[in-house]
Amino acid sequence: MYNGPMRAQRESNAATDPWSRHLPWLVALAAAVPFLPSLGNEFVKLDDDFNFLSNTNFRGLGREQLAWMFFKFQLGGVYQPLSWVTHGLDYHLWGLWAGGYHLTSIVVHAACAWVLFRIGSRLFRLALPETGTADIEWAAAFAALLFALHPQRVEVVAWASNRSYVLPALFALWTVDAYLLAHERPERRSVWLAVSLAAFACSLAAKAIAMTLPVVLLVLDVYPLRRWGGTRGWLGKEALAVWREKLPFFALAFVSAVVAANGRYAFGAMIPVSKFGWTPRLAQAAFGLSFYLEKLLVPLGLAPMYTMPFQMHPLDTLCLPRTIASCGLALAAWRWAGRAPGLAVAAAAHALLLFPFLGISQYGLKLQVAADKWFHLAAVGWSLLAGAAVAPRLNAHAWLRPALTALLVGLAGLTAAQTMRWRDSESILGHNVRVDPASYFCHNNLAVLFNDRKEFSRALSHAEESLRLFPDYTLAQINAAVSLSSLGRPNEARVHLERTVELTPADPMVHYNLGFVYGSLGRRAEAIHATLRALQLNPNQAGAHNNLGHYLRLEGRLDEAISHFQEALRLNPGFSQAANNLRDTLQERLKKKPAKPAT
Repeated sequence: MYNGPMRAQRESNAATDPWSRHLPWLVALAAAVPFLPSLGNEFVKLDDDFNFLSNTNFRGLGREQLAWMFFKFQLGGVYQPLSWVTHGLDYHLWGLWAGGYHLTSIVVHAACAWVLFRIGSRLFRLALPETGTADIEWAAAFAALLFALHPQRVEVVAWASNRSYVLPALFALWTVDAYLLAHERPERRSVWLAVSLAAFACSLAAKAIAMTLPVVLLVLDVYPLRRWGGTRGWLGKEALAVWREKLPFFALAFVSAVVAANGRYAFGAMIPVSKFGWTPRLAQAAFGLSFYLEKLLVPLGLAPMYTMPFQMHPLDTLCLPRTIASCGLALAAWRWAGRAPGLAVAAAAHALLLFPFLGISQYGLKLQVAADKWFHLAAVGWSLLAGAAVAPRLNAHAWLRPALTALLVGLAGLTAAQTMRWRDSESILGHNVRVDPASYFCHNNLAVLFNDRKEFSRALSHAEESLRLFPDYTLAQINAAVSLSSLGRPNEARVHLERTVELTPADPMVHYNLGFVYGSLGRRAEAIHATLRALQLNPNQAGAHNNLGHYLRLEGRLDEAISHFQEALRLNPGFSQAANNLRDTLQERLKKKPAKPAT
């Protein structure tokens, strides 16, 4: 693809710079260093507890575990089998030591930086043919490190549950790298296209965060590959060949989108337009397009949860400035596409890769207006644009390399500090409520944490703050009830739980907790009724069977009590409380049996 004199010049430049051959590995190593503090971090009460501590399905790589990974939707209808495979490997290697899971994510992140260096080198050679190889590679290293060392990456790398963002990002980058190789080496084009397609399939299997990547490949065909549009035209024979080449990619993306949507729908996680209309969805999209760029430029106040306002409109004070900024960026990219095509490519990749996360499709609890993890892959384009901007200027300005190095060191320091905020649940949740005091979700999770620690007064204060921010938040109602019951205030706890039953009558845990509170008040008939309702909704609750057995025993219904203690032990063989209750009830029944008459 490149002429002899240009290649010779690049090789000559590389020979004078002995560091250039080691740059990819140095980039990968540097990308890992700020995240090393996470090796001492714990699992946190932000999905980690559900994904790892209470989830036995992923523990290993046996037939049962693989069947669960590949043929079941997990936690809200998410399909991410390849990510679960890596967690199964983690469990095989580390058990439940959280540092091992973080180590795997660090290695994957370092690999992302290594592949991004390769992508930057290829793109800059195409876009900047007059720039020497040494400058190209140093600019590619800067672009890769600008991405890898930015504090916005911390959420994905230091949060164990977010393996499903860093792993598909790695395969998505490999997709682009192999795609560029296919056109750099036309003699093996079909082979590298097949590799690119396989990498894309792996990315989607890790999680479908890159389903819009085929459109980004089309954008790269326009610039810098120049295979489509411009002088080559948009609808000619060559243009059709470009489209045909993408058909397998689009087919995979379509299947993945259908699977993802069906999973969300099957779990009831999709929010219909009737509950969250088109106007707030468009407002969230306009907000996100600009918000992530603000955090990219000023990476302060980063948090795992940016709370969704209860009312959103494109013209309100929260969204209007960002709507204007998003429209301005789009207009600038369009207006300067001829003079600065790199800006147009970066802006297009930003919008395309963010599209699945902009809120057009709503799912889950509708808690977040944005999340750093959603921007992970979309940030790549801006890092590459920055690298392309500095490449031709490295030799012209002696101060530039020290300045860029200082910038990267500063970002690495911020990243290390943000990583340490993830050391445990109290640290990261406390940080979140300081950054975003309106985060009723994080206040509630702190209530869960302190209830687990039996620090009930602290738990109650956070549950009450969560309810002040969102009075109908059922999880906070439950946690307030747990705290109040444990503090000896069962009547107040009952009020919270009865309100929760009104809000979520089909939630088995609400009825379970209500039964517990009624039992503590001595209202056994109501306790039995509430616990039976919990078991009707979910018969696999060992705790509910044990509690019901306890209430039935107090009512003198010993045979029924024994059957429920036995079911609790069948569901959880290590349930010592149920075992003790069963033993005591059997002894009580034996004492009540009349003695056989003497013969």
